[in-house]
Amino acid sequence: MKRKTSLIMVLMLLSMIIPTYSFADHHGLLIDGSPSGGFVEMHAGKNLIPVAYVARAANANIMWNSAERKTTIMYEGDEIVLTIGQMNAMVNGMSVALDHAPVILNGRTMVSEMFIKDIMGFEITMEGMSLNVIIPKALPDIVDTAVGAGSFNTLAAALEAADLIGALKGEGPFTVFAPTDEAFAKLPEGTVENLLKPENKDMLVDILTYHVVAGEVTSADVVNLSSATMLNGDDVSIKVENGGVMVNDANVIAVDIMASNGVIHVIDTVILPPN
Repeated sequence: MKRKTSLIMVLMLLSMIIPTYSFADHHGLLIDGSPSGGFVEMHAGKNLIPVAYVARAANANIMWNSAERKTTIMYEGDEIVLTIGQMNAMVNGMSVALDHAPVILNGRTMVSEMFIKDIMGFEITMEGMSLNVIIPKALPDIVDTAVGAGSFNTLAAALEAADLIGALKGEGPFTVFAPTDEAFAKLPEGTVENLLKPENKDMLVDILTYHVVAGEVTSADVVNLSSATMLNGDDVSIKVENGGVMVNDANVIAVDIMASNGVIHVIDTVILPPN
């Protein structure tokens, strides 16, 4: 009888020391609507997600340190360190509180929805019996955004002729006041064809860089400006009239088209630098 009592006491002590998890319920894990092969486990009213599947889909580098029981995720320049059983994550050296400590299940680090949404920045929706983790796609750069819009074909051709595509695909940020194809068509007949000739490259570069500001200037910023210095070194005038914005003699007809390296505002007239 004494031995039986001692065994019960040992089991009770172990239950206090070793955390137990009841993963009775689980459902599928979708990544951008496609089955990932992983499962979401339910514990204490929270959905726990195997972070390895999400990291892999996001092209993040994930590493496991078994000695320290730490999972490190490198994603878009951020270092995120999770320690199993601790209620915080280290994000670029700063501690961020978690609503559920990471745990290991079936050899994988499991994290809560809060971690996936608030720290990694991904959206989560419920679809039937599966959680769907939606990973935002990276914005295209300014050049690809303009080309994809389909209304800046002349601008794209001019950028190529001026050898400016590489520059506008750079880190930036840049603000481009982009003339539409119709804006280029308003120039005197033969002007565009003449500018695209190799011997007129310097003139074309001057005109195109007169449409670009170094830095990101959104519409909220533009309305507070009276002028701006463009990439070619010349200034443009900026006026707010009748609820609209004019850059020199061009009307801004669409604003805040965001790109990975800046922003595009659409104008209806090609603006020409001062002689």
